[in-house]
Amino acid sequence: MADNDTIQWTPELRAEMEAMTSTQRAAVLMLLLGEEQAAEIVKYLSPKEVQALGAAMVQASSLSQGAVNVVLDQFVDMLKKQNSVGLGGSDYVDRVMRLALGIKFAKKHHKTSMIQTHERFFLAS
Repeated sequence: MADNDTIQWTPELRAEMEAMTSTQRAAVLMLLLGEEQAAEIVKYLSPKEVQALGAAMVQASSLSQGAVNVVLDQFVDMLKKQNSVGLGGSDYVDRVMRLALGIKFAKKHHKTSMIQTHERFFLAS
């Protein structure tokens, strides 16, 4: 993995990164995970998402090594910015549920999980 400081940002690499979609970035990460881990993730995708991701994974072979390094570096940087306190916190879970399942379900789930959290706290006391 290259450091962001050591990446040579040529005009070609900048153009390649600006043109890269989020699906293509996900495809790079899936290819880096390996077959078994990628297969576990694909199980949770819709048929339309599987088709788009699969096509992007095939096309990823045309990406430069520099672009692959940038995608991986950006992903690692993003993970480093998430602290362990914020990761898995109520706000984080709420945002994930809203993005994944829609606002209506997220509100219901959030309320249910908050009630369960409070019940566990008070029952344990």
